Amino acid sequence: IDDSLPFILNILLANFVGLLGIVLVLSYVQVLFLLLLLPFWYIYSKLQFFYRSTSRELRRLDSVSRSPIYASFTETLDGSSTIRAFKSEKHFVARFIEHLTLYQRTSYSEIIASLWLSLRLQLLGAMIVLFVAVMAVIGSQGNFPISFGTPGLVGLALSYAAPLVSLLGSFLTSFTETEKEMVSVERVLQYMDVPQEEVSGRQSLTGKWPVQGLVEFHNVTMRYIPTLPPALSNISFTIQEGTHVGVIGRTGAGKSSILNALFRLTPVCNGDIMVDGVNINHLPVRELRSRLAVVPQSPFLFHGSLRDNLDPLGLSEDWRIWEILEKCKVKAEVEIAGGLDSNVKESGCSFSVGQRQLLCLARALLKSSKILCLDECTANIDVHTASLLHNTISSECKGVTVITIAHRISTVLDLDSILILDRGILVEQGEPQRLLQDDSSIFSSFVSASK
Repeated sequence: IDDSLPFILNILLANFVGLLGIVLVLSYVQVLFLLLLLPFWYIYSKLQFFYRSTSRELRRLDSVSRSPIYASFTETLDGSSTIRAFKSEKHFVARFIEHLTLYQRTSYSEIIASLWLSLRLQLLGAMIVLFVAVMAVIGSQGNFPISFGTPGLVGLALSYAAPLVSLLGSFLTSFTETEKEMVSVERVLQYMDVPQEEVSGRQSLTGKWPVQGLVEFHNVTMRYIPTLPPALSNISFTIQEGTHVGVIGRTGAGKSSILNALFRLTPVCNGDIMVDGVNINHLPVRELRSRLAVVPQSPFLFHGSLRDNLDPLGLSEDWRIWEILEKCKVKAEVEIAGGLDSNVKESGCSFSVGQRQLLCLARALLKSSKILCLDECTANIDVHTASLLHNTISSECKGVTVITIAHRISTVLDLDSILILDRGILVEQGEPQRLLQDDSSIFSSFVSASK
């Protein structure tokens, strides 16, 4: 919208003004050209309507047929050793040729459609030049009561009619590109109609909150889509201040929905969530999220300095940042990278996944929040980094309420309590060691299945 759309609109306006100038000159020189203008415009409209609808579908087919080629490239590069090990080179080559053939058919059809339009525009242009020339010859005999202009004006008309073909093609191309770019405007208008989350709240916070870290869910029900079953169904539990609690369950059980409800990423349908006795639904959503800390499953670092990534608001001194980095066992890597002022590439690709996860933990610890949420943060890292992460949280988060969405059963064995969800329902809770001793417990069956 800010770059390509104004540029295309400028070209479209220039082509329109050029066409308008040609029509005015031809109409001035030869008044009978106005009789040709109406049928000419009718034929041109039919051609451009047919071409636009066809080219739009061909462009869509081009994009669809190109995607399998890129996917085949990626699969072949990632699995090249496996492909050679099973001697499946011919199979992958044949499949790639199929994708390439389909793409070439689509690309060829798009080129043919463009040539089809070009030929018909040239014929229209030739008809106009022929009309101007014939009228000039007839007018030179003096048999018409209408003047067709002096020889100089006739030459001007012919010189203006000659480039009409290229100008018509350019106008149609720019019009088609403008129509395509207007899709972005349409999307923006759709985004403007998207329901916004409620930012303001009835209750404001003063001082440091939360102070204790007590979390209570009272009959909470949450749905992502009204037509789907609830992600959380009438769930109630209490997490005492300073305790480390794990949330486990199978895929789709509603584990991450606990954090979505706590951070108000998705509004709850029924029930209340209390933090230190305060109903979070009454708080401004930005203030609520700023008081909680989270380490996500997929670590993300922004483009900029490492200091800005760890302490975006600039609330911590450098010595404090270095202290946290040392506790997170990532200080040496930061020093090698160039210190706190080192530039972080987009998405943090200058660091490994494990290092990015440790940096995200450092960012969360710098907030000094009484509630720390871990959303399966060990799912995408190796066992050694997961051990470093676990040890840092155990030693540095004493007195902090830690809610862990667990991916590995081994990470919750030494926690204070666990919650087991199944299809959005809390089916079991308690101390892991006590539940482990009960062979009939669900947690015991999970541990047995993981061995």
